[in-house]
Amino acid sequence: SGFYFLILGVHDVILWGDLLVVLPLVAIISSLPLSLGALGVRESAVTAGLVLFGVIPLNALAVAILFRFSTWAKSLLGAVLLLEESLRKK
Repeated sequence: SGFYFLILGVHDVILWGDLLVVLPLVAIISSLPLSLGALGVRESAVTAGLVLFGVIPLNALAVAILFRFSTWAKSLLGAVLLLEESLRKK
């Protein structure tokens, strides 16, 4: 999972089993219609979940924000590729 490698990237540690508890809970919480695109909700859930399993709070927040940015970057790349493909067909 990308979360695991981001956690390693901020020089922290979490067990795979703990991550398998956190991620489904984050997905459920993120699906609640509390804000546009779950902005802030997902980051709060990730941070709280990781801290619950021993990740340093600042590192947990960094992982949550980095994951959000990586999601946006992948989406932007997909949009550019889709636009390029549609322009090529014309």
